[in-house]
Amino acid sequence: MSNQESPARCQEFVRVAAGLFVLLFPVRLALALMVAPEIPFYDEWDAVIDGMARPLLAGNFSLHYLLVPHNEHVLFWTKGLNYLLLRAGDLQFDNVPVCEISQFFYSGIVATLIALAAGSLTTREKSAGGNFRSVQWWFVASASIAAMLPYAWENIGMGWGSSYYFLIGFSAATIILASTMRASGAALVLLGIVAVSAGVSMGSGFFAAIAALLALALRVRIGTLPARGAVRMAIVLLFAAATCAALVIGRGRSPVEWSTLQSIELFALLLLLSPAWILLLRLWRGQGSNADVAFVCVAVWGLMQVCAILLGRPVFRLWYPISRYVDVLALTGFAAIGCLCRLAIAEPIPHAWTALSRIVMGGAIVLSLAFAPFAWNAMNLRADHQREQTTRLVNYIHGGDTGAIEHAPADTLPYPQRDRLRHLLDASDVRRILGDEAGTRAAPSVFVENVRIVNARLASNALWILPVTTMLGLLILTAPRRRVPELTSADAP
Repeated sequence: MSNQESPARCQEFVRVAAGLFVLLFPVRLALALMVAPEIPFYDEWDAVIDGMARPLLAGNFSLHYLLVPHNEHVLFWTKGLNYLLLRAGDLQFDNVPVCEISQFFYSGIVATLIALAAGSLTTREKSAGGNFRSVQWWFVASASIAAMLPYAWENIGMGWGSSYYFLIGFSAATIILASTMRASGAALVLLGIVAVSAGVSMGSGFFAAIAALLALALRVRIGTLPARGAVRMAIVLLFAAATCAALVIGRGRSPVEWSTLQSIELFALLLLLSPAWILLLRLWRGQGSNADVAFVCVAVWGLMQVCAILLGRPVFRLWYPISRYVDVLALTGFAAIGCLCRLAIAEPIPHAWTALSRIVMGGAIVLSLAFAPFAWNAMNLRADHQREQTTRLVNYIHGGDTGAIEHAPADTLPYPQRDRLRHLLDASDVRRILGDEAGTRAAPSVFVENVRIVNARLASNALWILPVTTMLGLLILTAPRRRVPELTSADAP
């Protein structure tokens, strides 16, 4: 990239990222306000209520708990977010602000990744399929529509789902840094911090370091990174991967199962990622750029994540996925689409690749919109169940109705084990932690009360906030691109 192009591309990145954030965050925030309950759900009872809030109330909590694995995951950032909000709320648990902040992170991560990808999907070469900027905006449109819709509805209404956002954000950052930066001292420190951050986000977080190692090897092959610098960066990544893997390996592992059906799913995924394998072959032959490396390695990271899901969750189906994994699948799919667009730039027959990429992205838009009602219905069904869960907790705690827990259908219980749930609800400190509505706290904390006031105002004004922010986001995205004046001989230093 020339010095004249750099400011223009930086300005375009900021414009696209800002426009997408303004588009995405209000919609995702509205979804969270629609469906998120105040009470804990499933893992939050053990990890947050029993693991953090009760020890904090008793005065014997240790910050070391943030690094203790929960099942097979460390979840450092998710625990940390809940810890900070418990402190802010005077140890009153409220799931709603956790979900709101999670959607803020989600929108920022998605907007940044789409803007970075879009900046790599353009070329000044007229041979690359004609007007390639149209393909760039097809990518922005298809990715943003998929990100806006509630396919990962489990993660919208449950604060514990933020772990997937931290996993995606730090993993993508690790791969992008390894694909683009030089091996300076400051860069090595930054790479190590981000790789460790990915590793402690979830159990499979150390896959980011493995994908980043592949990125280093590919950069050496195409000549954009000296071998000596690659070795220094590889040492940092290996240390980060080993440290994070040591925290989770052998602790709370799920039983591993494999069947013919899972083999079919893996084969289907490999076919769907075929643009990444074609681009990988070009890179191994010494052809390509750092942008190609980043797209390929994100796709490889996604493949590793799906393999881990297939091993640990045998009920998972690629064609009907568990909703909490959809964000990982979406990143993997759009990495493959990005590889397809990069092939349109690099291959000697760009018109065919460009046409294919447009067809694929158009199909992504159509499918995203076509199946959105199913995701919407599933999200609302979960919200109905969680509202009933709140009612049952109130009846049990305030009305003494033991049948509210004992005879409740499984879908209307906020925790799967009835005896364990009753044991927790019978504890006076848990009832205080649950707050003033579901629990026995005399009044809400100042933080929780202010959150309720702000949320009520947002909900009452949503009918004009959402259209205004949508138009503002579109205006930012479609603003004319500023031209950077070319340097003349008189301007040259």
